[in-house]
Amino acid sequence: MKWNVGTKIGAGFGLALAILVVIGSVSYQSTARLVDAAALRSHTHQVLETLEAVLSDMKDAETGQRGFIITGEDRYLEPFRAAQRAINQDIKTLRDLTRDNVNQQRRLDVLEPLINGKEGKFAELQETIDLRQDKAKGFAAALQIVLTDKGKKVMDDIRKTIDEMRSEENALLKTRADGADASARNANLTIIFGTLVAVIVLALAGFIITRNIA
Repeated sequence: MKWNVGTKIGAGFGLALAILVVIGSVSYQSTARLVDAAALRSHTHQVLETLEAVLSDMKDAETGQRGFIITGEDRYLEPFRAAQRAINQDIKTLRDLTRDNVNQQRRLDVLEPLINGKEGKFAELQETIDLRQDKAKGFAAALQIVLTDKGKKVMDDIRKTIDEMRSEENALLKTRADGADASARNANLTIIFGTLVAVIVLALAGFIITRNIA
């Protein structure tokens, strides 16, 4: 079938338009993936920051307990009380942030009793504080509990669980960053080569049409 000039013009520009539509579609999808990846990275950083807050709260609680055992002054208990108030919110935040991650939820099931359970860190800290406040038992009785290293073992288990949660979040962060980089590269290649092809098609179409008209 022999095409007239109008058909050739329409076909040339139609093909170029189709290529530009493909480029636009790929660019849109890539941008959407980059936005999603950025949101996921922000989410992961929030989890990591909250894990650091939990560890910081536990250190503050220990600092307050030790200061009170040594001095017997109630003002040294303020870091301990502040940590008690903050820790439950931190755990709740971690629960909410990782609700779609079964592994992290399982680790939180381990972490929470280590912090707030009957045999947990706060129970051990409170026990020593109560003994120190007892006029009959006082410093010596509180020190005996500290020297059993029971609190140290619980704190080591808390650090181990938090380290495991950190490792998983960092692995997720790397995976998401790699995915975002790959998406950006693919979008750039599509735009560059797609635009080049569109220019070539338009140039050929213009050349053929001009030749035919001439």
